[in-house]
Amino acid sequence: MHITHTHYPATNKQTLHKKTKKEDLFKVFLKHTIACVSGGLLGTAVSLLIMVVLLYANSKNTLTSADFSGSSLLVIVFVLSFSANLSAVYFLLHTDKKKYIYKKHTLQATFYLNIFLFITALPFYLLSATQNFTLTIVGIHLFLSASGSALFAEIFAGVRYAISGVIGVSISQILLILIYIGIGAPSSNTMVTVLFTPFIWTILPMIIFLTDRMYFTINTKITT
Repeated sequence: MHITHTHYPATNKQTLHKKTKKEDLFKVFLKHTIACVSGGLLGTAVSLLIMVVLLYANSKNTLTSADFSGSSLLVIVFVLSFSANLSAVYFLLHTDKKKYIYKKHTLQATFYLNIFLFITALPFYLLSATQNFTLTIVGIHLFLSASGSALFAEIFAGVRYAISGVIGVSISQILLILIYIGIGAPSSNTMVTVLFTPFIWTILPMIIFLTDRMYFTINTKITT
């Protein structure tokens, strides 16, 4: 009795392997993006809830720019940055357990970073004389805290990810600042700035992932 073995050409195996690898990369890209966007949306939802509470607490049942200044603005920005950044990083760490192995240390570093940035930005909030300047500070604060949180996740993942992470975060920062200024957010209102947070956490994972793949491809060709 003879058993017939089917042999596939090597080219077919290579094509199948490449196709599977591309599908896996797309799944990782999608999971990272969804995780970060979910964190940004969660932070935004909490901040909007606070705004609703302020609305009901207002005897006029209307809110103006003056109502989102001083202590009210500080509370909104504090809750927004902390909840969005920590949630995004937490979700991201649990989407790729092989890459992000130091979850506890990453979350601790992210927590301390957000505290440091909020304390650093506090004098600028208190000394701000105009709404435009205040919203500019809010934008810078949100950019730095989100980018720093994403960068810490890459740094704790390993040296290779740290290098591509720095490049990806730098590109993201430039792009986000140009978009933020382009849509006129500094001269707009607090609501626009708050709603910009999920967009920040949409751009960050996408640019970081693409930068990482480019860095890995170039580095592989150089070393081989």
